[in-house]
Amino acid sequence: MSDYDEIEMVRIRIKLHLPHRIDSVWAELTDWEANSNWIPQTRVTVTNQTLGAGTEFVGVSKVGPIVLEDRMRVSNWSPPVEGKAAARVSKLGPVLFGDAGFELTADGEGTSLVWFENVNLKWQLITAVMKPVLTPIAWLLFRTALARFAKTLEVKPAG
Repeated sequence: MSDYDEIEMVRIRIKLHLPHRIDSVWAELTDWEANSNWIPQTRVTVTNQTLGAGTEFVGVSKVGPIVLEDRMRVSNWSPPVEGKAAARVSKLGPVLFGDAGFELTADGEGTSLVWFENVNLKWQLITAVMKPVLTPIAWLLFRTALARFAKTLEVKPAG
């Protein structure tokens, strides 16, 4: 067992309804570099493009002097089929580990989005001490990011 597997720092599930077709939502969510447009303070760069599972990218978040690198690899890639789609990424460090992703379900004329994050820090002691503080902050940040994501869909032509 590694030194970051035992204590989960942040476990978040956020669900929202988007008045857009599942194909449009999928296309925007899986345009990894475009995630930079709606994830605050973060620049996403694809480092290995495979058009599905195996794609690797890194998100670099900067808040003042603090810089956090989040390396990820797409571990599950299920494009829209029969009104359902999902993607999952594995967080590869060097500080954040775990997984994140989303599930989409066509819902009437829109799409139901469930976003999840299961994140561990490399250091268990910091994880244990900071979890009560970081979980609500992380939830607020992801909720804000998803609200910004919804707005990016509003400015794109319906499809």
